[in-house]
Amino acid sequence: PSLLPPDHGAAVVLTIDRGLQTIAEEVANTGRERYEAERAQVIIMDPNTGALLALAVSPTFDPNDPSAIRDVEVFKNPVVSDLFEPGSVLKPLIMAAALDADLVEPDATMTDRGPVNIGPYTINTYDGKHHGTVTMTEILEHSNNVGMVWVAQKVGAERLYQFLRRLGIGDRTGVPLEGEAAASLPLPETWGETRLATIGFGQGIVATPLQALTASAALVNGGRLLQPHLIRE
Repeated sequence: PSLLPPDHGAAVVLTIDRGLQTIAEEVANTGRERYEAERAQVIIMDPNTGALLALAVSPTFDPNDPSAIRDVEVFKNPVVSDLFEPGSVLKPLIMAAALDADLVEPDATMTDRGPVNIGPYTINTYDGKHHGTVTMTEILEHSNNVGMVWVAQKVGAERLYQFLRRLGIGDRTGVPLEGEAAASLPLPETWGETRLATIGFGQGIVATPLQALTASAALVNGGRLLQPHLIRE
């Protein structure tokens, strides 16, 4: 019998930064314990390139000892496989839609007189506080749900839908990780006044954590929607 020498494959260099990854893992663990959460994730991405610099999940498992895991859900990567309502993470994107359509300026104002009634629902601020006349900048500073409802109504369902689609909401990012989920963004004609209002503060639609991060990165890189990636070379 003859011995055939192996063909060596290519070396792969990841974009992950070891120092940032260590810190991200510590933050994820600490945050999950502090808030008694089922799961925590931390993602760090270069918004100018889409390079993923850290991607941490808590709880996780030791890949050298997978048999120690009793809950198979831990094997999933929630950064790409779990869908959630972004909540306040989405507010800057909604405000960006209004700015992009020239409907508001950062110093434009609206008056927050208290909770607003949308159909059978009453929408309030997260802390129950109201600040009267506020600028668009102050709405974001206070994470003001009432102000964001006003902004979403000003933009309207069709324009808001098109803007969020351009930011990749409702689509997979294409990151080379197994099990990436995506839920289609509901068509604007199905929204109604309630969904339009709740989307203003990030509820009523879902995305993965990585989709929300990728969309947010476009706000700081000049409006470019990048594909996140893990392979440097």
